[in-house]
Amino acid sequence: IADELGISEHTVKVHLWRLFRRLGVKSRTQTIHYARTHGMLTS
Repeated sequence: IADELGISEHTVKVHLWRLFRRLGVKSRTQTIHYARTHGMLTS
């Protein structure tokens, strides 16, 4: 992800941590579940 965006791995981790905190989740898997149950993703 960092290479594709041209940013450091640390920056990616910080953004993910902030997203997790805002959504009240602890993992990428929980983030996907949250997005699906809140209509943010389709199958």
